[in-house]
Amino acid sequence: MITRIQLFVDFLRGGGFFKGDPDAWRIARQMSVHKRRNLARCGIVPRDFFLYLAIKDIIQHADVPEKAMTIREFLDFLWGHRYQNEQGRSMGWFLYREILKSYLPSLAGSFGQGDYVWRELQES
Repeated sequence: MITRIQLFVDFLRGGGFFKGDPDAWRIARQMSVHKRRNLARCGIVPRDFFLYLAIKDIIQHADVPEKAMTIREFLDFLWGHRYQNEQGRSMGWFLYREILKSYLPSLAGSFGQGDYVWRELQES
């Protein structure tokens, strides 16, 4: 059974972490129904999500893969990726932790307690 990753559901709906982000909303709306369904139900991360990461300068445009990845491949990508700046690295690790927390709720208390501050800044 595939665990629904709240981060990706928020991306598709334009809420949560991505609330008020016009780039996320635009890219999510341009995705086909099939890609949206695969992301929400099957955990297949489409190339469009990587384009969003490139637009936000989290990864370089040259690092956008040619095809979709599974959640496991995406986590490996975030873990081993060389980020172009400190902000990108911080965002990449934040995404990594949020996905891991969705898979294993017992890890929620294992990461730093400062994440809520970052989330509050994004929501305000």
